[in-house]
Amino acid sequence: MRVCHIQGYYDPPRLVSARSGRVVLQAYPLIYHLPVELARLGHEVTVLHHFHRREVFAEAGVQFEFVPPNFFSIGFGKLAALFFRQYRFPYFQLAHGIIKRLEALQPEAIHYFGLNMTPNLWLVLRWAKKYRVPVVAHYHGGSPARRWLARRIESDNLRWVSRVLFTTLEQAAAWQKAGLAADKVRLVLETSSNFQPQSRAEARRRTGLDGAPIFVSAGRLHPIKDPFTVLRGFEKITTAWPAAKLYFFYRTAELLEEMKKEVLAKPLLAQRVKFCGEAAPAQMQDIFSSADFFLQASRREFSSCAVLEAMACGAIPVVSDIPPFRVMTENGRYGRLFPVGDPEALAQKALGINGDAIGRHAQEVREKFLRDLSFAAMANRIEAIYFSSEQK
Repeated sequence: MRVCHIQGYYDPPRLVSARSGRVVLQAYPLIYHLPVELARLGHEVTVLHHFHRREVFAEAGVQFEFVPPNFFSIGFGKLAALFFRQYRFPYFQLAHGIIKRLEALQPEAIHYFGLNMTPNLWLVLRWAKKYRVPVVAHYHGGSPARRWLARRIESDNLRWVSRVLFTTLEQAAAWQKAGLAADKVRLVLETSSNFQPQSRAEARRRTGLDGAPIFVSAGRLHPIKDPFTVLRGFEKITTAWPAAKLYFFYRTAELLEEMKKEVLAKPLLAQRVKFCGEAAPAQMQDIFSSADFFLQASRREFSSCAVLEAMACGAIPVVSDIPPFRVMTENGRYGRLFPVGDPEALAQKALGINGDAIGRHAQEVREKFLRDLSFAAMANRIEAIYFSSEQK
């Protein structure tokens, strides 16, 4: 099957400065690894990425094309952004170059990343409707539109799209209220990870992490991530496992000073909790491979790259009981779930895994990831969706 994957938007602060399309793909592993896995299944895949500069290269059986907007589209995007003040201007740059490439490529299926009101999804769907090509849209966060013009475009998008991929049914609910037909919803993870487990001993030698056992938490130190529940749950864990250590890795540090104050007020925690800051993506594979447990207490998530990366490396997830984590852990069968905001339950769930059984649980988590959560598993699932889709 000839398939086009389309990324119709780029984030100017992160990506305009990027001098290479390969740098962009490192920022969005889904845009690289999913097409590669589909190519391995025998499909002819082209990735069309709306971007500020042109670049074309082939790699791992996939054609990657970065397609810039024309002068008119740039001006239109800037004017529209003044009207819709909450959006960045590339959001409204019309990807006519991508439509021209679709005319040349004549794909048999289109996979579009992003569902929110976007003129480029509307343009792609108009082209696809003309040629009766199914379009699968992949949800990556956001809510249905509120402004009347955005709602009108979104209404057309929801009517014309063939399938929409969500991680959970809870994510789909708001879109169904906005007009998305229930029979178009399919459940597929938002993303995955290409991390590979490293030898525990070698990974710990490289990272310097120690503890018995080792706990890692990764994500913003932000109230929505609820790192205080992680911290206080770990404090209870240390009563049973006094040699345990917890390492926080984070990109933003909204609650860092408050957390440090709490740790310093408790000498036992001060010896066992380390705030490590942000680690390079290349280092996180070793960090997760060093860990026995991964802790995350998020109050809500669209998915979670960190949980997937940890599971890929065999770290046992002890995570909050929210819809995407239920999917990833198979309702706590692979890892443990605890009620949101409950440090006592977090501790009980972690301590419920006997120290002698950590290795076995880690292997089961890794096997679960490979079987159901990896890019290869995602490609198999999406391939079936492509074949079953019909343009409506």
